[in-house]
Amino acid sequence: MIWSTLFQFPTGPLNQVVGWISGGRVAPIDWLGDPNWSMFSLVLLSAWQAYGFQMVVYLAGLQNIPEELYDAALIDGAGAFGRFWHVTMPGLRPTHVFVLLITTIQAFKLYTQVAVLTHGGPNGSTETVVHYMVNAGFAEQKVGYASAVSLVLFVIVVAIALTQRALMRRFDV
Repeated sequence: MIWSTLFQFPTGPLNQVVGWISGGRVAPIDWLGDPNWSMFSLVLLSAWQAYGFQMVVYLAGLQNIPEELYDAALIDGAGAFGRFWHVTMPGLRPTHVFVLLITTIQAFKLYTQVAVLTHGGPNGSTETVVHYMVNAGFAEQKVGYASAVSLVLFVIVVAIALTQRALMRRFDV
């Protein structure tokens, strides 16, 4: 409900900020009613929602990088950027893969935000697989069809999980 207030057209807080930054030159944006902006709005909301989990995962990844690698890079004359680029980034490679794939799977099963804010609209621009499946199964009473959609979603998620497993093996994790 907070996000529906933030995205409110034309007087919501997000439109107020856009108007203030642009000096009033940008017209209010219909964040949830305009097909060009509605998916961006849901992506913004989902990114905000996932941010905390992803930061905890990255913190765990940073704690797994041995301090000796930073010491060795410092002895070799690496500056702060060199240590970041040649020690931290390679050390976080498995974490990047994990966060990317988990976020992708979460995007496939996005339902609540769509159901609460846009109901799949406008013009189907925010329709997700799970929202489509639930709508087909319950609203349209096509239970067999919804089951087939859920099976396809399951196969996609398993393929993503197997991809993650293969990538993790490649990075020796």
